[in-house]
Amino acid sequence: MITALKGIGYSNFRLLPHRTIVSLSVGTQEDLKVYCYHAGVMDSALAIIGDGQVVFNANDARISEKECGLILKDLGQVDVLLNQFSLAAYAGFEPPEQHLRERARQILRNVSAVHRALRSDVTIPFASFIYFSSEDNKYVNPLANSVHDAYDYLSREGQDCVVLYPGDSYTVGTAHDSSAALKRFDELPSWDRLPYDPIEMKSLDEIFDAYHGLAKQIRDRYSRPLLALLRPVTIKIPDLAKSISFSLLTGKIEEVTSSNAPDLVINSQPLWFGFKFPFGIQTLGVSARFRLLKGFRNWKLHRLLFALNNGGVYLKPKYLLQPEFLQYIRSRLAGGMTQAVHYYRTSL
Repeated sequence: MITALKGIGYSNFRLLPHRTIVSLSVGTQEDLKVYCYHAGVMDSALAIIGDGQVVFNANDARISEKECGLILKDLGQVDVLLNQFSLAAYAGFEPPEQHLRERARQILRNVSAVHRALRSDVTIPFASFIYFSSEDNKYVNPLANSVHDAYDYLSREGQDCVVLYPGDSYTVGTAHDSSAALKRFDELPSWDRLPYDPIEMKSLDEIFDAYHGLAKQIRDRYSRPLLALLRPVTIKIPDLAKSISFSLLTGKIEEVTSSNAPDLVINSQPLWFGFKFPFGIQTLGVSARFRLLKGFRNWKLHRLLFALNNGGVYLKPKYLLQPEFLQYIRSRLAGGMTQAVHYYRTSL
């Protein structure tokens, strides 16, 4: 991130450590502080602390209720919780109507559980104002939660929910009427009236080239016994009318006949993107542009490995003994195992 930000002109950086309150006030009377909770290997939650109040942004962090206890111990209080309220990824299970509906309900249960575990006074459902905008993922939209769904759910749980439309403001600790914002959101165009992007195509050669680069990275950074836990994956590519199979253990990828029962169905451009970039497979899950037909555990292990690679956590002895890695492990001892189990259970 530092390299990327330098590339667009930023020059002053401060990396926030895990579970440490950091003062941002320099030469002023203000006592403004921040707190970062590292979640998984690439996500984080952020608290802003000032004037005796704490606003906590938990979006995308997937924090367990047990971890909320650690956070509350560090912060002492949470006045306002900012959280997502709807689908931001999909595991690709069939049939999607069944699994997506349950996943949407699970997200609302999680918003409520984190509100309760952090003893928050108010939750603001501020993230999920998106729609799935490609022809091969628009099937998600009719099953997503609306902000009104989140407001109604939290209200039924006896939890205070404040809904803000862009441009609205909220004063911490005061009563707030969300009815005008809810009405404006309800009046927005429905998902079936929105524009959708056509499916872009990539050639099989482009997909193979992207895979070879990623496979080399993986084989350089992870031990052979670890890669031996992964079975080959077969993918049907409907827009090319072809199927491929790849193995990270051997580093090979090849075209196979359509008679091979596929594990996944992915169009060519999202598959190419998944192989081309270290974050690509995680983006594939976020985009919901694939279907998982079988081999769930095998694909889950692949995704966890790709997430470790993207997060810079490499599991060969030459990397494990580096000071940076040892310091990372020490910083994550409290809650680290709980988080690992929680992420494994809720990944995908």
